[in-house]
Amino acid sequence: MIVSDEFVFAHIPKTGGTFLQDILSKHFPVVQEQAGDHSHHSIELLAPQHRGKPVFAVLRNPWAWYVSWFSYCLANDHNEEFRRNYTPGPGAFRDCIDRLLAPNHSDPHVNDYMAREDIGLLEMHRYHILDLDCPDHDVHYGRLEHLREDVLAFLHSNGISIPGSLADDLRRSASNTSRHGPWQKAYDRPLFEKVALKERRIIEIGQYGSLRESFLA
Repeated sequence: MIVSDEFVFAHIPKTGGTFLQDILSKHFPVVQEQAGDHSHHSIELLAPQHRGKPVFAVLRNPWAWYVSWFSYCLANDHNEEFRRNYTPGPGAFRDCIDRLLAPNHSDPHVNDYMAREDIGLLEMHRYHILDLDCPDHDVHYGRLEHLREDVLAFLHSNGISIPGSLADDLRRSASNTSRHGPWQKAYDRPLFEKVALKERRIIEIGQYGSLRESFLA
C-alpha cells in the first residue's frame, strides 16, 4: 500500500502492484509507512488523517489472474492456499483451481467470507484489501490491461498533479511477473465457467464480460 499526501494505492496481489508501487513511490512521497515487508495491506489500517483520500486499486482479467497466481505460487511455493490444493501431475492447474474454488465448508482453513458469499480468491482479496465492510472509502478502479491510461485518468480526475516523467515510467516493463503461456489454453469450459461465477463481481466492475463471450464462441 502506498499512502501519499493526495491519494492511496491499495495493492491487490498479481495485478501489477509491485511495479506500480515502485513507480508511485518514486513520484509521490509516502506519508504512512506500514510495518513489515508485506505490501498487500488492507486500507482498514489507514491512519485517521488519511481516511477519506481517494483510493486507487487495480483489477485484472480473472481468468488470467488465476493462471498468473498459479504460476507464481508454483515457482515460489510459499502460499498456503496453493499448498493445500496443489497436486503435481497432468492437469495440475485445473485440479488446483477447481479445488480452490470448491472449498469444503467444514475445513477450518477455508475463509468464511469466501465460502459464505460463494466467491473466488481474487474477489476475496478485493474485499479484504479494500475494506469493503466500510462504505466510506472512495475507491477507484483501474485495469491491468490498461494500467498506464487508468493511472493517469485517476490522477487527473482527482485533481492530482501528474509528474512529467510518470507517463514514461509507466511504459516500462512490469516487475515481479510470473511466466506462463496464454491463459485461454489453461481452461476447459467447466473451469472457465466456474471462475466466471466466482469472480462475477470482478467481471462486472472491470467490464470483462466480452472475454467470456469470445472464449465460449
